[in-house]
Amino acid sequence: MGKLIYCEKCHYRLEITNSRNFGFKLVVTQFAGRAGTFGPEIKNFFDHFPDGALDCTWNAYHCKKCGYLTDEYRLNMCVPKVDKCPSFSQISTPIEFWRYYHMIQRYTHCCDMCGEPMTEVTGKVKVRCPECGNYLVTRKMK
Repeated sequence: MGKLIYCEKCHYRLEITNSRNFGFKLVVTQFAGRAGTFGPEIKNFFDHFPDGALDCTWNAYHCKKCGYLTDEYRLNMCVPKVDKCPSFSQISTPIEFWRYYHMIQRYTHCCDMCGEPMTEVTGKVKVRCPECGNYLVTRKMK
């Protein structure tokens, strides 16, 4: 499961697969311990919400300025829905994560090439191929 973003003209492709989420428990735990290394936005979030968590699922991001396309952890900032949440080590899948947390703020991804804010690629976003300029196609993978 996941999605494939590809160019029908030059065959450029970027696969975003849910198989990366098999390491979800490990990633959530690692990110919780390194909150300050992700910049002031996430550090400020954890200063205000010490029981918060980061959305560690993957998606594609596109820079409208220079056309750079990449896949990254979402890193959206989430807080518990209930008073008693299990510890991160007990949450092993994104489904379990969303059972106990809800997002309160989107993380702003910045382009590695030009530094501008990037847009999350969804089915509604038209993105040009970074190699040939043709519009990319997004398809769900099974």
